[in-house]
Amino acid sequence: IRSAPSEGTDMIFRLPLSLSIIHAVTFTVGDYTLSIPTSNVVSIDRRPASVQASPGQTDLIALFGDPDVPREQVHLLNVKRYGDRYGSDEQETDLTLVVEEIMGNRPLMVMPVGEVLARAGLFSGVGIMENGDISPLLDINRLKP
Repeated sequence: IRSAPSEGTDMIFRLPLSLSIIHAVTFTVGDYTLSIPTSNVVSIDRRPASVQASPGQTDLIALFGDPDVPREQVHLLNVKRYGDRYGSDEQETDLTLVVEEIMGNRPLMVMPVGEVLARAGLFSGVGIMENGDISPLLDINRLKP
């Protein structure tokens, strides 16, 4: 802040360019709160957990949680993922993610993924929710059905 009598006040805000705000669907899997960008979500369904999995599904509960925990209902996030972002292949493919509970569509302040999470190869960033909780963003292009 710079101020001079009879001249006014200058205020300069410097924000890191590595931060951005996106809307993301936030959900729980076991003890984890995860998110994916809303722009990738086609639809959200709910079904009994006893229904057999279909091709093109990725069971995030088995990947991140305990697959033996009793559950009556699961949510299916039907998402679009795109071909190689940096190449010429722009082909879209469908993927269904099996998750426990949908928390909602929330604005997240996204920061680059840190060294530890980068090693997992599944995350594109870390989101900070309005209440200060964190939610890693899944890179759905790296998930295998």
